[in-house]
Amino acid sequence: MNKYSKITTFTFVGFIAVFFLLLIIMPKSEFSEMENRNLAQIPKFTFERLFNGKFTAEFEEYVTDQFAFRDTWVGMKYFFEKALLKTENNGIYFGKDGYLMTKFVKPDDSRLDINYGAVRKLSDSLDIPVRFSLIPMASYVHADKLPSNANPYNQQILLDRAAEMEEYFDLSQTLLAHKDEYIYYRTDHHWTSDGAYYAYEKICQEYGMTPHDRVLRKEYPEFYGTLYSNAGARMVEPDTVTTFMVPELSVKDENGNDIPLYDESFADKKDKYSVFFGGNPPLVVLDNAEIEDGEKLLLIKDSYSNSLAPYLTHNFDEIHVWDLRANKTSISEYVSANGITQVLVLYSTENFASDTNIMFMSK
Repeated sequence: MNKYSKITTFTFVGFIAVFFLLLIIMPKSEFSEMENRNLAQIPKFTFERLFNGKFTAEFEEYVTDQFAFRDTWVGMKYFFEKALLKTENNGIYFGKDGYLMTKFVKPDDSRLDINYGAVRKLSDSLDIPVRFSLIPMASYVHADKLPSNANPYNQQILLDRAAEMEEYFDLSQTLLAHKDEYIYYRTDHHWTSDGAYYAYEKICQEYGMTPHDRVLRKEYPEFYGTLYSNAGARMVEPDTVTTFMVPELSVKDENGNDIPLYDESFADKKDKYSVFFGGNPPLVVLDNAEIEDGEKLLLIKDSYSNSLAPYLTHNFDEIHVWDLRANKTSISEYVSANGITQVLVLYSTENFASDTNIMFMSK
């Protein structure tokens, strides 16, 4: 072994030794604010788990999550990839004007069959109107901001198939009409409160209602969303989450407990979008004290509708906001027991194409 080989070997071994020591002595984090997720903890050791491979797999995940200065390394990786003119990382496109956008991959056809079928079955099982729409992802509305070599799945295919259903009404053209405005976050996959408002106007038109004007309540600046985290992005302009005034409301969770419509505890956290309902509870019931004997809406949704529901409180007596990911109660029984008069199924194209919980809609 020559001199340079020895230096390389000792440097490499030293690097491994230093970071292994840091892994042992540095305090362990349970949650990553940057990535908005729980981090792996040291797995339980048994010889059985060692021999069946479970321990080694979990230990590898633990080392990856607890690696010393992990956020710094992730940030450095982002800068190196930008320097190499890469246009995506971890399924996130580096778009124009500072936009980060999800790379929409071709969905599983069998999952689509199940999910479209679940909407039809729900509609057939109820004797009240069921309406359905899909919210296109930013890469559809802001296609002009995609990198030149980007080739995401064509979301129009999903919209065209949905348009064959009698329950469907279109939101894509409404959003496209405002594509030059700030209707999707740059660092997050959700639409902004502006995008949600334009959808609200279209929904009111669908229900024969008059939309209310917006009155600003509060802004939450310095929002870095999930795309920022997943792409390992740095030096990107942050977003601003905006909330608007609502009527006098009673807001209750699935247990009948009072909860805030706007959860201020998230104002100083990275996940500022969770200021809406505090995240994604299984059920939220919004009761407008100013309307009596009005329409009662069951809104079956993903997290996009968290910022939409506050607008709808101006027009409905009650809104029952339902998240199938955590709520498997029979919808038909709930509709009957709570006097629901309208049902709206509203999902982003990506979630509708992949969510395995939508099949429970027709339970």
